[in-house]
Amino acid sequence: MQRLVASTAPETTSEGRRTSVEALRVLRSVLFDRFAEAAQRGDDQTLTLMSKEIRSNIAEQAKLDGLYAPVKSELEVAVKTSPTSIVDQAERQLLETIEGEVVE
Repeated sequence: MQRLVASTAPETTSEGRRTSVEALRVLRSVLFDRFAEAAQRGDDQTLTLMSKEIRSNIAEQAKLDGLYAPVKSELEVAVKTSPTSIVDQAERQLLETIEGEVVE
């Protein structure tokens, strides 16, 4: 067994992806066939089970296709208020709040 493992090259990422895509394609075909058979029989329980498996299969395919990859986005923010004006505004708001109150 060790000689076989040593003589067999490990699968590359692209080979692994191709193998996974093909396996998902074959499995999806079988699932759709079973789904159609269940629909003809009126077997709602099997229809529900097959639809969940088909949805999972499609989601896995989308991941392999890179559709779940994060998208980089940038946001530029320009601050147009100085710290001094922020303090002045806070002071004005505080004075307006306590205006009319007795301060001892």
